[in-house]
Amino acid sequence: RTYESAEVVKKGEKVDVGLKGKTVLIEKGKMNYSFALEGGGELNAEAADLLQKEFNKKNDVDMDEMMLPKKPVKVGDTWTVEPKAVEKMFGDEMAVDKDKASVTGKLLKVYDKDKAKWGVIEYVIELPVLSIKSPMGAVDTADGSKLKMTMTIDGCVDGSAYGGSVTGKMDGDITLKIPGAEVALKMKGDIGSKSEAAKK
Repeated sequence: RTYESAEVVKKGEKVDVGLKGKTVLIEKGKMNYSFALEGGGELNAEAADLLQKEFNKKNDVDMDEMMLPKKPVKVGDTWTVEPKAVEKMFGDEMAVDKDKASVTGKLLKVYDKDKAKWGVIEYVIELPVLSIKSPMGAVDTADGSKLKMTMTIDGCVDGSAYGGSVTGKMDGDITLKIPGAEVALKMKGDIGSKSEAAKK
């Protein structure tokens, strides 16, 4: 994986993880993935933590499987995803009501690319928000607080190739309940990532 840029946000500040312009070799072992910089050198702590969280989180495979349909589908078909598949999408930063969440998938397109079968899948995710983490602890939200995301994933669907892209949008309408007042938050953002196999 070659990074054009790589940043994380900590306490509202952007932190460069030292991967800009570098290629990381990602190898799957029996238990976990391992990482090394192409050409040698050490990953710094921020970069190593970022990759560990992405590739070696427990239950990642189960979550991926839960997002997929349980039976064969054709272009245009939709399916319902178990809400628990996205319950921990935001880690401990945000608590959502999985019992009232709505997650649906739709197969938009299937095509051939480099002797592999690729597909385009759209997910619509609506999450009732229960609380948001703050420096002082979890802050409860008022009834009706919600977050909606639309994500389009373009990637290999037969498991024979690595890579793809994710694009989408996020909209949030959340009211925080703090002592003596309520604070309304309007959230809007774009979702985007792209990956491809390193050239040999």
